[in-house]
Amino acid sequence: MALSSDRERVVLIRYIERYSPGCGQWVEYSHSVPISEFTQWIMANGELKIEDSEGRPGT
Repeated sequence: MALSSDRERVVLIRYIERYSPGCGQWVEYSHSVPISEFTQWIMANGELKIEDSEGRPGT
């Protein structure tokens, strides 16, 4: 996972390589989403964990 060069999108890249003695092939899949949409999705769907300054779990 990385940021796009303009720092406006989160990018996930998958690289697959197949190699045999006779030839090598590869393919790269790139998925991206605007950071604002990614942040909204994480907040709506991610697991929330809250701790305070003394290390106690929040409620």
